[in-house]
Amino acid sequence: MSDIQNVQADLGLIAHEGGVITDGTARTIAAGWHGGGADCLTALSHTGAIAKGGLLVEIDTALDYVRANPQAWDAPGEPDDLGTQEHNIAALEALAAYVSHHGDRGEQSGWSNIWAGRG
Repeated sequence: MSDIQNVQADLGLIAHEGGVITDGTARTIAAGWHGGGADCLTALSHTGAIAKGGLLVEIDTALDYVRANPQAWDAPGEPDDLGTQEHNIAALEALAAYVSHHGDRGEQSGWSNIWAGRG
């Protein structure tokens, strides 16, 4: 399955059973949304580290962007695209819940080996 399909499968599972997304899904969503610099989403994507306050601000900013630009999510095929506008909103909201659940933490051992559907 593709990253988009794996993320959507995990989102469907938590919608049905409750709980939070997996570490692999969190990493995949963060990888699709990080700015590539010294931002909190990059740290989560690359190392698993969570700076809760900063991450929640970055996720809120991404959610504001997705909600303000619905047309941007109607064209499939973007490499970092997690699907439709609705799917991006669901993914970002699930990532915020994951961050709130886990709280602040440092780098995670073995983080570079996990992705949605693969760990």
